[in-house]
Amino acid sequence: MRRKANIHGFKRDLAAAKGVICNTGFELISECLQWRKPVLTRPLAKQMEQLSNAAALEQLGYATTMQSLETQTARKWFDAMPEAPDVHFKDVAGALAEWLARGASRPVAELSRQLWS
Repeated sequence: MRRKANIHGFKRDLAAAKGVICNTGFELISECLQWRKPVLTRPLAKQMEQLSNAAALEQLGYATTMQSLETQTARKWFDAMPEAPDVHFKDVAGALAEWLARGASRPVAELSRQLWS
């Protein structure tokens, strides 16, 4: 379903979506993964970050990518929409806030291992 830009309704619409077709920017892709939404994505031309994101998503099996808007690829994706990957992100912001609230006395290397291992 196509909608006008609406900041207030965006989260509601994303939650209700069966899948998402979008460019390959970090933020929306992360939200889709967190909310377990299948993604069909196309990186913006000459945008290194998006090209890199697309390569990582494809390699990890987290999204279907295409290099241009391709009707055949989109139709195939809609007809057999993949199941979204079960990805769990650690609560980095919460862990950092707790670490700071406790005086940041625990070594940074230990915190890093906890969050990124």
